Amino acid sequence: MRYVDASGRGHLHHGWACYHTEMWTVDLDGVDIGVVGMAVGAPFAVLVAE
Repeated sequence: MRYVDASGRGHLHHGWACYHTEMWTVDLDGVDIGVVGMAVGAPFAVLVAE
């Protein structure tokens, strides 16, 4: 996430519903992908996935 932000290639996704984290989107060879940083541990990963 920090690299995506620093590179200028990513954009903060304002529709991301999880208030614990931020999602950044970046174009990767013509495909938009989402990057959620700073998520640590299985319970938190499940929260983000939901």
